[in-house]
Amino acid sequence: MAIPSLLHGLGVERFGLLTLVWATLGYFSFLDLGLGRATTRFVARHWASDNLHGASRTLQVSLFALFVVGLLLCGALWAGTGFLLDQLGLSAVVSTGEVSRSLWVVAVSIPVILVTAGARGALEGQGKFRTTNLIKLPANVAIFLLPLAVLAFTVRLDVITLVLALSRLLFMGIYLWAVRKLLGAAPLPSWHEAVALLKQLLAYGGWVFLAVGLGTLMSMGYLDRLFLAGMRSVADISYYAVPMEIVLRALIIPGALAAAIFPVFSASKVTDANVGSHYMQALRAINLLMLPLLVVVLAVGEDALGWWIDGEFASQSYGALQILVFGLLFNSVAHVPYTLLQAIGRPNVTAMRHVFELPFYLLLLWLLIEWLGVGGAALTWMLWAFFDMWLLFWLTRREGIVMPRIGSDVALIALFSASGFVLAWLPSLSIKFAVLVLLAIIYLSVCWKWYLNEELKHRVMRIMRPSRASEVG
Repeated sequence: MAIPSLLHGLGVERFGLLTLVWATLGYFSFLDLGLGRATTRFVARHWASDNLHGASRTLQVSLFALFVVGLLLCGALWAGTGFLLDQLGLSAVVSTGEVSRSLWVVAVSIPVILVTAGARGALEGQGKFRTTNLIKLPANVAIFLLPLAVLAFTVRLDVITLVLALSRLLFMGIYLWAVRKLLGAAPLPSWHEAVALLKQLLAYGGWVFLAVGLGTLMSMGYLDRLFLAGMRSVADISYYAVPMEIVLRALIIPGALAAAIFPVFSASKVTDANVGSHYMQALRAINLLMLPLLVVVLAVGEDALGWWIDGEFASQSYGALQILVFGLLFNSVAHVPYTLLQAIGRPNVTAMRHVFELPFYLLLLWLLIEWLGVGGAALTWMLWAFFDMWLLFWLTRREGIVMPRIGSDVALIALFSASGFVLAWLPSLSIKFAVLVLLAIIYLSVCWKWYLNEELKHRVMRIMRPSRASEVG
């Protein structure tokens, strides 16, 4: 409920700039030279072999390197503030000084953001996903609630950005406290030991950085927003950013699954029999979770946007949301082959695909925004997500990983997507909900009978089976 209040309180243009602040703070967490993911990988390996000393040294070197990289990026953003202001083309609604101060605050926040990424990577390497999620949830909620709290006193963007930056500092402290025992488990390494460890981290992390640094520009819609700001208007960013934020929040689901399965894949070999089983289970779990969301958005998305914000905004944004939700499904599925390729030590493969994709993405983005505006940005993202998913499946086959048959998956997606479009034309919202309930029953029945394998059925039954204590009580 924060977004409608922020939109009405800040206005369309200032809210569009706030989404750019969110995007910038989010993007710099990926400019870590791949050290965050490398920390996860090497901590996971040391942890699996009970090498606490090695895991501690890895974390120490990683955090120091991330802090130094953060300082360098801070200086670069500070120096480039004037250029960025020229590209935005601000109206009289927001002052140049207000936006420039916001960018300075973002710049100072970069070292904090990167150190946080390293500490979070160490937690995931230890398999402490519950702790990570307990911290990540309020951190993600604060991104929306804190600007809303500030809105009660002022609409100034620089004040809102400062409050967001202070919250990042607080959560960095919480992450560091959570890894305090691992951080202090070994004495600080000598200079030569630290350099050797850093080379090891960068040898893996450099490719991850190339993959994530380029990929995030596309996958998180950062380039889309910048192109809209430069080619259309800052106000158009709002009509695109709201449906994109909905999609990005939903990507937490496959992201959490990918983070959980990464250490499992990292501790395995490509030839291990259980790799194919984990691969298939992860793919099916993502489809089962994300396909119902696709159908619901297609069926009642415009009604929900109208109720959530207002009818005029819904008419401007719903077309983009329809397109983006298909991209959401494709991108969610792509998490599985992407995670597997990185876990088996082939981050270079995932990185080079983005080097290939980026020029085409930029060209298509420019052409489609020029032609279709906000809808063109959404269509570019959806087409990229589909191609990227296909490319990752092809790359996993090249590595000798057996590709599971996905004919039933494609048929299921096509069938229920079509039903979502049909539902959108129904005149009454109550009828739509009634049909959605009926579809949910059919969906569960079809998945149980033809889609789930025996292992997944057994897991579901074990979860649903009551414990002995509950049977007695």
